[in-house]
Amino acid sequence: MSSFQIFAFFLAASSIGFNEAAVADDLEARLASKRSILEARLAAAHELSRAPPEVPVEQAPEYETNVVDANGTDWGRFVYPSPNESESEHPADVAWAFAREKGLPRALRWQLQDDACNAMPAKCGRRRRAVVASIPVDLGNGPGQELTCELLDGRSAADAAFIFVQEQQLPQDSVGRLKDALCGRLATDDRNDHEEACRQDRALLFYRSAGPWPLGPWAVAATGASESVVNLPEAMEIWNGDEPADVLRAMLFEAHSRPKWQHQALTDHLCALPTLAKRRLARLQTQSTKNRTTTAAAEPRNSGSTDDSFEIEADAQAAAWPYLRCTRRRVIEQRQDVSDLGTVRPFQFSCVRATSVTSL
Repeated sequence: MSSFQIFAFFLAASSIGFNEAAVADDLEARLASKRSILEARLAAAHELSRAPPEVPVEQAPEYETNVVDANGTDWGRFVYPSPNESESEHPADVAWAFAREKGLPRALRWQLQDDACNAMPAKCGRRRRAVVASIPVDLGNGPGQELTCELLDGRSAADAAFIFVQEQQLPQDSVGRLKDALCGRLATDDRNDHEEACRQDRALLFYRSAGPWPLGPWAVAATGASESVVNLPEAMEIWNGDEPADVLRAMLFEAHSRPKWQHQALTDHLCALPTLAKRRLARLQTQSTKNRTTTAAAEPRNSGSTDDSFEIEADAQAAAWPYLRCTRRRVIEQRQDVSDLGTVRPFQFSCVRATSVTSL
């Protein structure tokens, strides 16, 4: 810049002039505003530092109970979900883990699982006991399509294997192999539990404790029974391979000299139960399709159908009872070994006709 330009600049500045007082006031006002904002922020931070920390609100457990046995022994407090478990865990599995940790007796362990599922039926669903053993079963449907055979706490491995084979329509000789595999994976440290679960070689298809047994109206009508109730003198067990008619006759007629109509009527009643249960289930499913609020508990009794006048569930005291099968409704009074007939010569008997009668 030349000396002339510098001179012109100063000349112009002197002619315009600066209001130094106004500039100073403006700067001071801006500084005061920023100072007040900073002080307010510092005060808020100070208040936050003095406030107590927020305590997270603990969600109330869905179910909790003091576990006390019949002798008054307190085994601790069961809480679901427990601190180490999530709500996705099955209540029966959590109860079983608690029982195993505390060393609960078997009866108390089973009662705890039942109580938990009674309190949380939606979470338990159809399963009300913990899974203590399971094995994958490859049915040849491809990778990742294996099914699982499960053994529940307090159940027989033979029952679990039999039910799985029936549901999947597998060969009957698979039952023994599945039963042995389940016993090999039974997750328990209690020797008595292992012996109890693996002692049976056959599935228990039906069990009924001693006492009055109401007959279905179809059984009364079919046999002409004089009474609608039969009093069982002892508990009745029907195992896989047993014929119900033979079991009932042996207990009522042969062992306790009861009238013949009693074992005949009970045979008719018992053999009809699986079919009636399927019919009732199908009807409930149809009702549920029409009305989603329909449940088994709300099913009306005595609605005109003969299978509504009694509680099927009262007779179902074995897990495998829906697979009970009757090949005949009556006992075989007499058998004749064909070897006792001796040698029969060809054409010893005359033939009235050469073809069978197909209709009358």
